[in-house]
Amino acid sequence: SDPAAGLELSPYLSESEFQQAKLMADMSGFYAAFGLGFREGQRPDALPVALEFVSHLLLKEANALAKGMSEARAVTRKARKDFVKIFLIPALAAFSDRLGASLSADFFTAAAEYCKTEAGAIA
Repeated sequence: SDPAAGLELSPYLSESEFQQAKLMADMSGFYAAFGLGFREGQRPDALPVALEFVSHLLLKEANALAKGMSEARAVTRKARKDFVKIFLIPALAAFSDRLGASLSADFFTAAAEYCKTEAGAIA
């Protein structure tokens, strides 16, 4: 049976399987552009992969700042903001809504809302 709220992001962004495949390809493009791969068998739209990527970009931004590389920092910052706005915020909003509707457990609803809030903070 399907979980109450799966951890793959593309189904939250589109019902079309073709659009979901395009979204995963777009996410993979972001990962490749910034040197982040993912493990064999792991979907590019898996929430842990997306969060790891955002973390990777935050570290790259901090490194660029420390080294005075303003152009590299600006490019990385823009990519992070775009990724979060295009993929993470809308998917986490839908995830949070589904989780809240599927489960009455306050912990899961609060955790989903926290993720949604934090995604907005890093955009």
